[in-house]
Amino acid sequence: MANRLSHLPSDLQALMAELYIFETDLEEQFTHSSGAGGQNVNKVATCVHLQHNPTGTRVKCSVHRTQRANRIEARRQICQKFLDSIADAAAESKRQAWEERSRKRKPSPTQRDRRLQQKKLVSQKKLGRKNVTE
Repeated sequence: MANRLSHLPSDLQALMAELYIFETDLEEQFTHSSGAGGQNVNKVATCVHLQHNPTGTRVKCSVHRTQRANRIEARRQICQKFLDSIADAAAESKRQAWEERSRKRKPSPTQRDRRLQQKKLVSQKKLGRKNVTE
C-alpha cells in the first residue's frame, strides 16, 4: 500500500491535510446498505462506517450505490463535521467575548436614571412599612 490516498480527489486530500486528518487515524468498516438499489445492496457491502480514532468522530455513509463513492463521501462528511465544530467553537468564543464587553461597559445615562428611580421606589416602599411609634 504505497499510496492509500490515490482513490481520493485532490481537493479532498488537501482539505484532509489542512484539518490534520490522516488516513492512518481513520478506521473503516463496511456493511450492507439498505433502501433502494435492488439486489446490489443485498449482495455487496457498500455502506461505509468511518471513525476518526483520535477524536472518536463517527460517520456512516450509504448515499451512493458503490463502495468507492461512499468511501469518498464519508471522508467529505467527516471533514465537514470537523469544519462545523471549528465554526461552532469560533462562534462560541465570539459570543463570550461580546458578553464580556457588554458586562464591562458603563451603563448609559438612561439606564442609570432608571436604576436610581427603581431604588427610590423600593426605598419609599420600605419607608411605608416602618413602624410608627407615637
